[in-house]
Amino acid sequence: METVRVSVSFFVTGEIDLDHHLDQVMTALMAIEAADDRISDSDYTATIKTGFVCINSSAKASTFDQAAAVAMATIRSAIHAAGGFTPGWESNDYVVTGKETAEYNFVEQQLIKW
Repeated sequence: METVRVSVSFFVTGEIDLDHHLDQVMTALMAIEAADDRISDSDYTATIKTGFVCINSSAKASTFDQAAAVAMATIRSAIHAAGGFTPGWESNDYVVTGKETAEYNFVEQQLIKW
């Protein structure tokens, strides 16, 4: 089993209360963790004034790549569950509905083998 810690940084924009929105992201992360024992240690850091947000999650899987994919999917799913939009994070499984309130503009990601 491999464990990977994924940290993804964004600048978040939109007509939102970012503090409240991030509470919703954290609630979604905790719900995903509760439903999937491969996921752990999800959290975030943010500078509310600038919109800089770093979302973190750890995942276990058979390979490093699989664990990284699980953690990345967890982060993205939590953003979407809270009404966020991740342009440029291409996938066929998400369709923009027009109801999104926060745009997550990718800055960087880190993957750390634990």
